[in-house]
Amino acid sequence: MAVIGEHTVYLRDDDGTVHSFLPGQRVPAWAAKQMGPHCFAKDQPDEEVADFSRGGGEGPPPRAGAGSGRGAWADYAAAHGIDVDEDWKRDQIIDACEDKGIAVE
Repeated sequence: MAVIGEHTVYLRDDDGTVHSFLPGQRVPAWAAKQMGPHCFAKDQPDEEVADFSRGGGEGPPPRAGAGSGRGAWADYAAAHGIDVDEDWKRDQIIDACEDKGIAVE
């Protein structure tokens, strides 16, 4: 995954949900496709970088209400090593997480 450079980047996912990516944060493939080269760090670190997109990475996104959209689940799945297909719906992403033994509740 690519790593954000010195400035915070804001993007909308397919559902219209806004996601923020902080400097030093790794971004999922769907987000990287929307960014230009100027968004990324010049030197990509070898060590793992904290993922701040979920408020510290605690637990899965909600299954209903605010923050429960496809984008949030795609970010969560990608952070856990699942290669999310752009055509997958939110429930398909949740199913893929369950199949890999990743918490969804």
